[in-house]
Amino acid sequence: MRVLRAITRRLRRIRYSRWLTLPLRLSRVPAPTDAEGADRHFLPAGYRERGEPEYFNDESEPGIEYQPDVYRKAARLARSVGATTIVDVGCGRARKLAALHPEFELIGLDFGHNIEHCRQAYPFGTWVEHDLDREESLLVDQDVLAESVVVCADVVEHLRRPQRALRALRATFPPAHAILISTPDRIRINLGRPLGPPFNEAHVREWTRSEFANLLRWCGFERGYLTYTRPFIGASELTTILYVLRDSASLRAPSVRTAALLP
Repeated sequence: MRVLRAITRRLRRIRYSRWLTLPLRLSRVPAPTDAEGADRHFLPAGYRERGEPEYFNDESEPGIEYQPDVYRKAARLARSVGATTIVDVGCGRARKLAALHPEFELIGLDFGHNIEHCRQAYPFGTWVEHDLDREESLLVDQDVLAESVVVCADVVEHLRRPQRALRALRATFPPAHAILISTPDRIRINLGRPLGPPFNEAHVREWTRSEFANLLRWCGFERGYLTYTRPFIGASELTTILYVLRDSASLRAPSVRTAALLP
């Protein structure tokens, strides 16, 4: 059994390696017309979501830095277009966002203990109380968005109403230069539980890349591309979906080789 488990882990690494990940252009995904599918958030029939997710503290596991490459890519995009601000929607305790100061102005949106922590720990940022499950529009001025790259890293899986947050994100572009959204791939991280509920008790539901593409299309996204990124520093497997929407100067999806190196 020990040998079998080792072989399984090795095959999984190969399957989800950087060199076997192709970008998916969202424009090639037909706009869904299935209202019943939308009611299921484009998850399979019989999927079991979590009704009462735990409040998420992203520093509950000391020493693990989740989604580092999403923020690095956001910073590279901002530099390439001359954006001065990073807007983090669902910023948590904002350690990765705070690391981008003073190069960028920082705006974080969250609620409860997370946003209280940010205000105390990082007085140089702008911290906005905002519950994505209850409020429909993001409280960020249009002129600020025009100088911004918007990040929403591993947030939608925590929400009871992910469409609300995704439509609010879509409304920021334009004028925002770019939007980056990440979420874990259900099949890549949860071998053995494809129909939920998620192992993580702070998650309501999780998608595969094709399911998440349908959800994005339903919420008004038409362009951009989806690829994969690593879930945390030190990981060798690409188990997190990463959606990138950039302004008209650079909307073309990357080549296969470039995508393999993203982010």
